[in-house]
Amino acid sequence: MKNTAVIILVLLVFFTVRISFGQQRDEANPRAFKADVGFTTGVLFSEFFQNPATEEYSNVNMTYENKYKAGISAGCFVSLNYRKHFSVQPEIFYNWIPHDIKYQYTSAYPSQWINSNITEANYSINTSLLQFSIIPKFIFGNKVQTFFGIGPLFNVIIGNKIHGQVKESGTNTSFYFVNDSVGYVPIATPYESIKNDGNISSPLRNNAGGLFAAIGLNIPYKEARFGVEFRGYWYPDNVFRTFQVRQRGFSINFVYQFCSLK
Repeated sequence: MKNTAVIILVLLVFFTVRISFGQQRDEANPRAFKADVGFTTGVLFSEFFQNPATEEYSNVNMTYENKYKAGISAGCFVSLNYRKHFSVQPEIFYNWIPHDIKYQYTSAYPSQWINSNITEANYSINTSLLQFSIIPKFIFGNKVQTFFGIGPLFNVIIGNKIHGQVKESGTNTSFYFVNDSVGYVPIATPYESIKNDGNISSPLRNNAGGLFAAIGLNIPYKEARFGVEFRGYWYPDNVFRTFQVRQRGFSINFVYQFCSLK
């Protein structure tokens, strides 16, 4: 999905630029190209989730808890208007997303002689990322406008801040040779390891591709437009390095669109 999202983004940007310059040169075209520059900011809610019915064996012994938490989102865009009721909008966002992660994972081994391990995690992770996206928008209305669209997105993590604890405990099994008649004897040695804050490795992949849908409303004010929009996000691929965990979310954004360039 990540590679697909990147390919779609590159192709849409290529054709957007190609068509844009083509229409700019055609001054006789009554439906000439117009670009609207804008900014947007809002509240972003996100959560990680699992689907036990479809997950792989690595999640069978994992108990996972997570809830929606509020973050912030701010970005800029260029709305490339080819027709009165259709535009293509490349975007770049800065998102700050907090999560509380709590899980218990018990290793499942087929033999009693092999190590037994339990990992208990309880920590918060605040993630800063850049989101690159592009959305074709279908627009309805003249002065007061509504719109909707669906497009791809691609995230690049630029920072993580972790606070909490990950505890690992269990037994290490070693074998001690007694003599030829007895042979090797297993010896189970208990162990415990605790990692705090900065010593905890981020479970998140460094980048992820997904899809989003947006609906919104905007009204004119002098040479600008003010609006509000609702967005839903979905990441169908695994966003954790180890466990089979996906991500979804939604945001409410306020939009200021200005500076029409004909």
